[in-house]
Amino acid sequence: MRVPAGALAITCLLLAACTVTPVARTSPAPVAESTSVACPDGKPEQPGLQDFGAYIGTWDAHHERVAQTGEYTIGTFSGRVAVQCSTADYIIVEVMKVTFQVPSGRALQYALTELPADSKKIYDRTHSGCRALQYQSHQLAQQLSADDHEGLADITVQNAMSSNPSDVAVLVTIRVAGKPGGDTSSCF
Repeated sequence: MRVPAGALAITCLLLAACTVTPVARTSPAPVAESTSVACPDGKPEQPGLQDFGAYIGTWDAHHERVAQTGEYTIGTFSGRVAVQCSTADYIIVEVMKVTFQVPSGRALQYALTELPADSKKIYDRTHSGCRALQYQSHQLAQQLSADDHEGLADITVQNAMSSNPSDVAVLVTIRVAGKPGGDTSSCF
């Protein structure tokens, strides 16, 4: 049987149109967690945030350093704060080591004062030995655009006794978050 040339051409066009060409699907790129490094000394103060997310020179100008430790005092209770910076010299990790017995709720209240006033809670979850919270702030996103373009901060309050989330805090950590709602269901 002979197929007319026109029918053959139409069949080829239809087959070509139906051929599925693999297309790369685009999905949002995973947010890489920022690399933290030791904060440099001697940087000048800059406008912007003064607490978590601050430029290290601004942080130094507004926080009292504990002699010879590289750590800072905690304003309202006994303990020390160690900080780490992004490669652009912004505070992206705060680790508060509580010296004396402080209720976890009070330690969390202090940690929340370190975040910008526009921070909104994403979640608050209790795990064995800690309480994990995440907040989002437009001000953090602006200040830390390269390191935290969504303005996310994770807070973990670790307790002295694993069974009671309202127990005495021993360690409070604030760090930029990798992704919204990214609670790992464990204490870090």
